[in-house]
Amino acid sequence: MCLYFSGISLLTVPYALSRGGWLSLVFFLLIAALTFYTGILLKRCMDADPSIRHYLDIAERAFGKRGRLIVSIIMSSELFLIGIGLLILEVDNLEKLFPNFAVKIGSLIISGRCSFVIITALLAPFSALVHLVALDLKRRERC
Repeated sequence: MCLYFSGISLLTVPYALSRGGWLSLVFFLLIAALTFYTGILLKRCMDADPSIRHYLDIAERAFGKRGRLIVSIIMSSELFLIGIGLLILEVDNLEKLFPNFAVKIGSLIISGRCSFVIITALLAPFSALVHLVALDLKRRERC
């Protein structure tokens, strides 16, 4: 997950700085300081109890079972929304690369933007094959 954010931020941070000007550096530094402080607080929570291993455990310790459920829903939603955000970025970039792209199926004409979403949705399940190959290689190492 960190690699996604690193890749996106390499492209978006310079753009945000160019649009926001020098004053936006203050906001970037403020966000960096808040992120650092949040990391310190998380470390303190994890050091306080060795049974705490991730966010859900911290939420359960602080707010009970309901807090654990809410944090679990938020984290799952975040993963889903990251995928949607990356799909939007991909479609925008492909549309800029191929501005006049369209798919014609019979009398139906699918514009570039819609066709890129459909093509990506059709190809997405094949990304699971990479994990299957890795599992097969691990199995062969044991033999």
